[in-house]
Amino acid sequence: MSNIGKLYEKKVMDGDKEVITYSGSINTLKISLPSIYLEDNKFASSDRAPDFRIWLKNSNGTDTQIGVAWKKEIKRGEKAGGFLISIVIDDPSFADKLNVTAFRNDQGHWDIVWNRPRQPEEAA
Repeated sequence: MSNIGKLYEKKVMDGDKEVITYSGSINTLKISLPSIYLEDNKFASSDRAPDFRIWLKNSNGTDTQIGVAWKKEIKRGEKAGGFLISIVIDDPSFADKLNVTAFRNDQGHWDIVWNRPRQPEEAA
């Protein structure tokens, strides 16, 4: 498991209700996403739709949607009852989509971690 980024949580007012926003970065040897943010998916049309859309702030002032994310409840272990954020980022330049997970840590932010997918074992 490799830690490849961080998300920071911020509470803001949206009209008369308080909402939590997430922003941060992802960096690997080949991918540099220095300024990403998660936006509530207000256009979700089903229970399976993503909870968030992920955007990259570009240096020219424009924003580009680069992925989606879902909040998922943690069902086992010491953090049971909490949640994680399952993130999928994709781009035409990628050989495959990037699947990562954000876990809340004890320092008040979220660690974005990546695991290499397991290869199916060959039948003997």
